[in-house]
Amino acid sequence: MQLVDVSCWPTTANTDSASQDGKLIVWDALSGAKRCVVPLHSAWIMTCAFDPTKNDVVACGGLDNACSVYKLKNEPVHSGVPDIELHGHDGYVSCCRFLGEKGIVSSSGDGSCIVWDLERKRPRVKLCEHQSDVMSIGTFVVPCVHLFASSSRAWIAMTARDANKITDSSMETKRPTTRNKHNQLLACPFVFE
Repeated sequence: MQLVDVSCWPTTANTDSASQDGKLIVWDALSGAKRCVVPLHSAWIMTCAFDPTKNDVVACGGLDNACSVYKLKNEPVHSGVPDIELHGHDGYVSCCRFLGEKGIVSSSGDGSCIVWDLERKRPRVKLCEHQSDVMSIGTFVVPCVHLFASSSRAWIAMTARDANKITDSSMETKRPTTRNKHNQLLACPFVFE
């Protein structure tokens, strides 16, 4: 089966991976041991994310058009039932990244990005600025106060065509900054700290 995404964070020894065998696996990156296996309801997974603030929450998305969030327990195999299912995209979920412990951003083949409030289990804002599939999201920390954490997490959305959008999550109601410097596929942004 094909490994489709890996998510890690420098402040934790955990990492997670998603594969089209229908499993999301959380690893202890130092020992290489499996910490938890999450059987997914769909094998058509495209992305996974690890919440670096809690160390026990993962998310994934794919061709089911949903972003699923799982709270890990101290067990080697998770039940596979999502704790939160976020529906709002009209296309596949290509990427998801946590924005502090109370929020997550997802991107989609429908050209949109949604910033989700995990406590209320609903969108905070849906950004539909892209003209084509949004393929990937990169996040970076911006020192300021915002609704989800003590520092804002800005993010970059990369499209399948020629533009990327930079959004500060403390100012999501404003239009994102657009960079049109590419003339081909943008598939993998880098992460700033």
